[in-house]
Amino acid sequence: MAVAPKIGETADATVQAAIMPNETRRDIAVISPTLPGDGDVVSIAKQINQAGRKMADLLTTADALHKAAIRLLRLLRREDAAAGLTGPQASALSVLTFGGPQTPSALAAAEQVAGPTMSRLLRDLQSRGFIRRSTQRDDKRSQLIAVTEKGRKLLEAGRTRRLQKLTLWLRELPPEERQVLARAAAILLKVTEREAGR
Repeated sequence: MAVAPKIGETADATVQAAIMPNETRRDIAVISPTLPGDGDVVSIAKQINQAGRKMADLLTTADALHKAAIRLLRLLRREDAAAGLTGPQASALSVLTFGGPQTPSALAAAEQVAGPTMSRLLRDLQSRGFIRRSTQRDDKRSQLIAVTEKGRKLLEAGRTRRLQKLTLWLRELPPEERQVLARAAAILLKVTEREAGR
């Protein structure tokens, strides 16, 4: 037997439905597409509360992923430091190794740093023989930055050390947790590849 809503519940639901911003309505529509546009206000209020809980769960998951990603990056950067590279230097070499030659401005954009910052980083890498510069055929004023064989070998050695470290950590986990991480890694790759293509 259905229970009739209390007067207070109806009033609260009416207020929630009335003051809900359009942005909130759109967010809730994404999370809970079954939310009625013009229907029973108590049902709307319940949908709002459910959508709020779903959003809270998403934020909790996002926060955990964010913390784990930062912590993992910091720990693995120790392997780059052992090779005498800073995090930004290793990242720039990685872009050049896997993305091919880049102009300084394109590399700065990819690394999300200012031009002068990238110029200093490239001077240091060049002085150590990890990159080389060349001029473009169609524009002599523009330079292309490419990784040298020495730089490539250094980056590959660092990658091997990071993978070895990760493998040691994974070996300490039970098989079922390793399987969960394997699925999570595949999902994260799919998400990041999708966002990178936008």
